[in-house]
Amino acid sequence: IAVPKDSGAQGPAVGGLAVAWLVAGEVQILEVAVHPSLRQRGIGGLLVRAALDLSPAGVATLEVRASNAAAIRLYTRAGFEAVGVRRSYYGDGEDAVLMNRVAPMVSAREMSRLLAGLSPEDARR
Repeated sequence: IAVPKDSGAQGPAVGGLAVAWLVAGEVQILEVAVHPSLRQRGIGGLLVRAALDLSPAGVATLEVRASNAAAIRLYTRAGFEAVGVRRSYYGDGEDAVLMNRVAPMVSAREMSRLLAGLSPEDARR
């Protein structure tokens, strides 16, 4: 995500990035990063959703440092669930939490309401 430079504005030119690829219909998220001065503004969620858009089925997987509570919360809000641990995954010996996301089932009624512009919460009612 590029950050526009206003006249005299201080801060990063790049606010965040996501690295992901599509393998056999499944998105593998390799990296999500947001500049520290821009965190807690929803940028991480936008980047994760953009990566998920690579897969028509919305199926995805990733590894995250076990100590990175903020990232685990972000991924959980995006529909990921912890499904395992990769012991000593990182070079410093830290474990990684393996997380998967399977797209939720949507009824035809809910889909038509979503396409009409209702929020996901309103479409389920």
